[in-house]
Amino acid sequence: MKRVLITGVTGFIGRNLAKRLLNDGYQVIGSSRRNANEKLFASDGYEQIVLDYTVTDIPQVDAVIHVAANTQMWGNYQDFYRDNVVATTSLLNAAIKCGSKAFLYISTPSVVAGPYHREGVNEDFPVNLDNAHYPKTKGIAEKVVLATDQSKIKTIALRPHMVFGPDDTNFLRRLYEKRKSLVQIGRDPVVDLTHVDDCVECISLALDKLLGESSEVAGKAFFVTSGDPVKLWDFVNVFLELKGANKITKKVSYGLARFLAKIFELKGALTNKEPRLTSFLVDELHFDHYYSIDRARKLLGFNPQGSIIDKLKSSVG
Repeated sequence: MKRVLITGVTGFIGRNLAKRLLNDGYQVIGSSRRNANEKLFASDGYEQIVLDYTVTDIPQVDAVIHVAANTQMWGNYQDFYRDNVVATTSLLNAAIKCGSKAFLYISTPSVVAGPYHREGVNEDFPVNLDNAHYPKTKGIAEKVVLATDQSKIKTIALRPHMVFGPDDTNFLRRLYEKRKSLVQIGRDPVVDLTHVDDCVECISLALDKLLGESSEVAGKAFFVTSGDPVKLWDFVNVFLELKGANKITKKVSYGLARFLAKIFELKGALTNKEPRLTSFLVDELHFDHYYSIDRARKLLGFNPQGSIIDKLKSSVG
């Protein structure tokens, strides 16, 4: 039986991925940076270990899937660098040391984000390191992973975008919690989202490829979405309607939102508190950002089906 280590296993993606791989016959070791409930791990069928960003040794496993990350919208750059770059590099080196065959890095499409449209772009679109702390440090870590000597360990970077699904503890939950303060910024952008089942399916396919004889996917990045771009605020309003909440009707211009974000960011820097709005968030709520998954279709055999709105409805249920 092949053994896999999943970091961030207490998170939304990690938890669903562990269940999928257990069903696929893998032995799963789950790690987090906090001492999670051991009984919960035991009941889910996988072993618990605790790792931090200075990890030097890990159990002997066939593959490491690194999901854990600092995904906050605001904070100290050194904290992001420690959590997203140092931790990834340390874990990668530990994986090589223990003889793992594969290292799967769960990245983000935000590594190519910026104040511009990304309309159906593919993986040739350059990573933007002149960015907010989260996407910048994720981009640095991705480059480290993909630049690894593939004769020592096969690596891959997967970039799932806005993952949601049943029992969502991240995207949909935050959306609902902030519903009363949401405002449409400028235009209604076309965006990609990823249902969690599609996300874990793609990770599973990539894992099979890396542990197999084929090396054609090693050292490459892959965008991962459900393949059905949608207008952002249409999606948001369908979700709020399903939850019995009011739709978003307030709007502000992009220019005004950008101006306010700069003020909020300055105040946040002075008070050490997360600002109500950031420049990165304003850009993400205004510009189109949807991605080609042709590489994943061709090389991984990833073939998501169905409407993103239907998947949303089934998630909220």
